[in-house]
Amino acid sequence: MSVQSLDALKQQSATLTAQEKIELAEYLLEQAKQSPPETASGKVGDETKRHLRREWLLAHREAYAGQYVALDGDRLVGTGKRYTEAAAAAKRAGVSDAYIDYVHPPEGVGFIGGW
Repeated sequence: MSVQSLDALKQQSATLTAQEKIELAEYLLEQAKQSPPETASGKVGDETKRHLRREWLLAHREAYAGQYVALDGDRLVGTGKRYTEAAAAAKRAGVSDAYIDYVHPPEGVGFIGGW
């Protein structure tokens, strides 16, 4: 968000009643709690991204087993049977630097393959 937009929001909030300001403050606090931490540059840190990806992969392992998934943090932006399909889907979703990984089936489910 630009400095001008933030200043405009601050000016608009000055016209609110005390109760409206409390409601706005509670809303903003809840939104801040749900957002991943940011670095000084305003970008989500690498460690946070790794954590979000790991949690997503654990939570969705069964649903996407045997596929490649493209993630932007903990947001699914593409899938495919091949790496290139997941990468293309992520680019179509507007994410050029998606994390792409193969989701292995849960333990006990295997594949013995050949040529």
